[in-house]
Order: sequence, then C-alpha cells, then structure tokens
Amino acid sequence: MSRPVVSKATASAPLYSVSWLGSKPGYLVVGGGGGSGNHGVKNIISCFDFRSRAPTVESCAELEVSKDDSVTCLANLATKDGAILFAGNGSSVEERLKGQDTHFKAFEVQLPKGKPAGLSFLSKTQLFTPPKAESAKKEMYQRLLKLSPPPRTATATANKRIGAIASGLAGDENEIVVFSATSNRPQAKT
Repeated sequence: MSRPVVSKATASAPLYSVSWLGSKPGYLVVGGGGGSGNHGVKNIISCFDFRSRAPTVESCAELEVSKDDSVTCLANLATKDGAILFAGNGSSVEERLKGQDTHFKAFEVQLPKGKPAGLSFLSKTQLFTPPKAESAKKEMYQRLLKLSPPPRTATATANKRIGAIASGLAGDENEIVVFSATSNRPQAKT
C-alpha cells in the first residue's frame, strides 16, 4: 500500500481562516495577517492550487487586503470562473471608535481556464450594530462566518443561500446577523 499524498504550502502571514472553493475542488483560500499596526506583517488572502498534489505548493494568487485588521473568517459562493469570497476584515481602531466598522468584505477569486489566477476587492459594508462600550468598540471583530449549504438540485434558485456572521470580544454586546448571500454587498436592516 502506498503512502498517502501530503502537500504543504507556506503562507506569507499568520493564518486564521481557510475555505475550500466548492466549485473548484483542489483550490484552497486562506486569510490572516498581523492585524493593525506598523509591525511589517501584511493582512492577506491567498489562493493555493492543490490539484497537482505536489509535495510543495506555491500561492497562485495573493492580495494584501488591508493595513487595518487581519482576515479572521472566510466563506465563498461559486461563480462560473471562481468564487465570491466573503471575509471578516475589520476597519481601523480609529474608525471603530467612531462607530464605523466595515468589517464584512467581499472579494472575487478568478480562476479562468488557461489564464493566471487572480484576487480582487469587490465591496465592504457594516452589518453589526456599533457597540456602546468603548472597550467593545476597540476589541470587537467579525469572528465567525458561515454560509448555508448550496441547493441540491440544478433548478434551485440562487436566492436560497443565506449566511450568518457573529462578533467576538464585544463584552455583553456580541451579535449574530443573518443575511441574504445572493449579493456581494449584503445590506444591514435599519
């Protein structure tokens, strides 16, 4: 019996989240970084192609997403040539103290046949209610992000997908938000 194939990759930043692309098996997207501050560690999203099962795999696309905060969670929706990638990636502490935290970001992963892979920014929005406590404003971040399973039938409409996000480190003001995952810019109910 042969040994199982094991592939390894190295990332350019500490990682906090991973998401396999459901429509493109073998592609793994990771996110993380050093957070805010001038410490020289980027906040990134990287895409790796593990289809070859080579012992060592290099990133096929990488994007520095922000200087303000690391990527804490990821989920994705399939597209024809890749995926829409939702991410928890907060604003700066200064913006959060003003009650403005565009923590929910969307990116596009492009994997066109015969062309190099790519990552690009699409949108950002605030879905959480700004916390009242100053300590919560400084520390709160989008900790969790999950999407409902895709429909099982080919005739199911795209409007069946929903997502959920949850905050962390907000003291007594933690929040869960459920949103329609049919847009790359979900809107907060006001």
